[in-house]
Amino acid sequence: MNEIILPNTLTLDEHVERILEAKTRLQLSVIEMAITINDAISQLDGSNDSVQEILAERIGMSQGTLSKWISIGSNESLVRFKDNLPGSFSTLYQLTVLDKQYQSYYGQDDGTSKFVDILENNISSNTE
Repeated sequence: MNEIILPNTLTLDEHVERILEAKTRLQLSVIEMAITINDAISQLDGSNDSVQEILAERIGMSQGTLSKWISIGSNESLVRFKDNLPGSFSTLYQLTVLDKQYQSYYGQDDGTSKFVDILENNISSNTE
């Protein structure tokens, strides 16, 4: 089948390639932001509520949202699999909740092991 291409336009395959590249960058950016926020809190004495309050205000974020970013960025299992995670903030946060539930139910070691198994076998960058 012959394909007519207008000047300065892309083919369907070229558009798909660009979109998938942007999707990958987005996914990595979300987890990178979580890691960066967690690093800031860790280095600035995150146990002090006023540090979190000041940081949240300075970056234009509610403290509740900041707390979710910290949960994502401090989850060692998620950070370990960061290249294979979805780019959705809410999905990543729900995964941290699942990890905590597994650890609470199965104990820290078994819960983490079961959670890692899910990350390895059931979660990908296409998971919603």
